Parts: sequence; structure tokens; C-alpha cells
Amino acid sequence: MTIDANEIVMQIDGDAIVTQLPPGYRFVPTDEELILFYLQNKVCFRPLPCEAVKDINANELYSNPPNTIVNFTLADNKKEWYFFIHQNKYQKEAEKNQTVRERNDARIGSFGFWTALENYEERVRKVGNGIGVWRSAGKKDPIYDNNGKVFGFKIQFIYFSATTNGYKKTHWRMEEYHLSTTCSNGDQEKEDLVLGRITRGRYYT
Repeated sequence: MTIDANEIVMQIDGDAIVTQLPPGYRFVPTDEELILFYLQNKVCFRPLPCEAVKDINANELYSNPPNTIVNFTLADNKKEWYFFIHQNKYQKEAEKNQTVRERNDARIGSFGFWTALENYEERVRKVGNGIGVWRSAGKKDPIYDNNGKVFGFKIQFIYFSATTNGYKKTHWRMEEYHLSTTCSNGDQEKEDLVLGRITRGRYYT
């Protein structure tokens, strides 16, 4: 491994990895680029083009409101942040809750109710102890490659903060990117992983 004098480009096993963007450059990838060059490479243990996407555990992400997850100041012009969201612990907790629901369903015979509840929980992700929720319409938007084949999809969320009168819609948004394909050429797959893009609007709380 070698690093150049400016510590901007790192060489790992012959692959050039950009560790920081030079002044004047902005990280503005398309949906296709996020899936193809970042999420897919991360999942399959391949080198990333640069270190612009940070790692975060889903438990941490869903324990705090977005304005404490990202780093910015009011004078900062930055409006987008990117994360590799490791879902293993979060998913295990969701699977445990699913098992509890199935047991309750078998005991009280209320399949229709629990099915509706599961669909609801797919669209609503509680933050902390109810300080807020990420809400989605539940729609999965497909992402196509140049040949018109779907190789990923994204789900859009809006953050609502808790108030004394319920939940208030905020200007925080999150797009969650998922792979719909598996690794090729025998690459080993990582744990369940998605890529999240969090954006802020005019208001920050």
C-alpha cells in the first residue's frame, strides 16, 4: 500500500483509491453509479472508487434523528450524506419481532391484522424511543442498467419528528438503495447491506 505526497490517492494492490476529494470537487453520483460502483463493490469485497461513503450500523442510524447523524453547520453548504447501512443487527431484531407476531397470530388467529401490521412496519421505521419516524410509501423504484435490466432499486423515506400533537413532517429525506443481483465471478458476499443517501432541505431540525 502506498499513499502519494498529498494523501489524496492511495494504492491498494494496484487499485487507486481516492481517500478525499480535491478542493472544488463534489460527490454527485447518479443512482446507477451508487449501485454499480459503490454498493455492489462493497457487498462483493471489491475496491471502491473513493471513500466518500461512510459505514454505519442500522441500530445507530435508527436510534438518532438525522440532524445528529450527519455533520454540518448552518454555514455549511453541504446537503447530502452517504452511508453504507449494515443491517445485520437491525434485521435480526426485526426477525425476532416477526417471530413474536407469527406466534401471536397462530395463537389468536388474527392473520389479517398481523399482515397489515407487517406491511405498515415496512413503511415506518421508528427512531429511538419514538422521537421520530422515517416514513415511506412502500414503493420500490427500479434502477436499470444500460441494457434495460433491473439491477437495483431504491425506497424513498421522509423523516417525521415527534411533537406533543403527533408527528411533524421535516425537510429530511433518505433514499435507500438495494441490490437486486448477487456477486459474480465467485466473489464472497458481505452481510445484508444497503446504501443510504440522506439529504436536508431548508430547515434542519
